[in-house]
Amino acid sequence: MTRLLSSTASGESLAPVGASSWNVAGVNYDNSAVKFWSVLLDEVVEDFHGADGFTVEGACDDLLVPDMLDTARLFSEELASLEDDDEMDDTMQELTQELELIGPPPIVRASVTSGLRTVCSRELPEEVIDAELLPVFLVWPLEWAGLSEYGWNRHQVNGQFTASDSARGLTYTVRFSLDNHHVREGLFHRKLAVWFERKALATA
Repeated sequence: MTRLLSSTASGESLAPVGASSWNVAGVNYDNSAVKFWSVLLDEVVEDFHGADGFTVEGACDDLLVPDMLDTARLFSEELASLEDDDEMDDTMQELTQELELIGPPPIVRASVTSGLRTVCSRELPEEVIDAELLPVFLVWPLEWAGLSEYGWNRHQVNGQFTASDSARGLTYTVRFSLDNHHVREGLFHRKLAVWFERKALATA
């Protein structure tokens, strides 16, 4: 899978990154969130030796809600709300005008950490994630950790989970802390700090 933090330039690891699926608490997941988070976890291990975590942050204008776990239904409902072609055309025209005025969605930034030290910090590719999509990815660690939805938007949310990738024989033990900073009405700055270990799956 494509790297998000690094490239495969000379001197860097050529090891593949990213899982096709994860098993968390006995449930298999093969969605885009698995691919996104597993790529970041693998990159830290493969390309930043000695690093033990990373942060992902951006400005978001949505509350974190369980509906974001079902992106297919979320987007299909939005499309269904557009009753005809004329309404779709009007919506696209409004969106184009809005983008011209305020520009594209804000970027998402990630930093690789080793203890308290930042060893790399860069913008994530806009074609993969931007601030509008960030909440859709943030809800998944909260879900995997089994945290109540009623606490997802608190100022600080802590959790942990274990995920296994049987296809590659790997297991990930992940701890995280999500900071939800309310900037102003309808706008939050969200920062997810992740610490983890990746090990080979134990064999019987």
